[in-house]
Amino acid sequence: MTTFHQLTIRLERSNPEIWRRIQVRSNITLFDLHHIIQIVMGWTNSHLYEFRIGKKRFGTHYDDEYDEEFYGDNFQDASEVTLTDLKIKRGNKILYLYDFGDYWEHLISVDKVEKYADSTIQLPVCTEGEMNCPPEDCGGIHGFYNMLQILNTIRHPERREIIEWYGKVFNPNHFDIRKVNKQFRNTKPIRSKL
Repeated sequence: MTTFHQLTIRLERSNPEIWRRIQVRSNITLFDLHHIIQIVMGWTNSHLYEFRIGKKRFGTHYDDEYDEEFYGDNFQDASEVTLTDLKIKRGNKILYLYDFGDYWEHLISVDKVEKYADSTIQLPVCTEGEMNCPPEDCGGIHGFYNMLQILNTIRHPERREIIEWYGKVFNPNHFDIRKVNKQFRNTKPIRSKL
């Protein structure tokens, strides 16, 4: 039997809401969950991240940049703890921060924790979602909505510059669930802590 967690990830302060629903093995580390979120949301893993569960913080500990003030006593390496270790159950909430400059906050809700009889089920998998993820380095949620306003104003003096910066037309309504799940299938298996 394989235990899995179904999670709903919402990008905070997005309107309309940008969200994804995924299923992951319960014994994955938070480090691997970070990489799953990067794929499912459409981020490029170009910045630091952190999970917050209650008063505890989890992320990647960089020894060469150790900063006692930043890490503190409540910080733990995300590669050393799993959803099972943390006893994450239905109804729990997890805060996931990505890019401490743009400060993308994601609220992760635990919808259910169940067992699959078939251990060959392909996980992770994205089952639902809506709206396109903002581009990296666009200035956080406020910068993102400012960018959309400029793109929707044909004669705006900054419109061409944003299109050139992004490299293509940005469609905020587009979410390709097939592309996400194909990327999951083509990515080397997510490590699980045994």
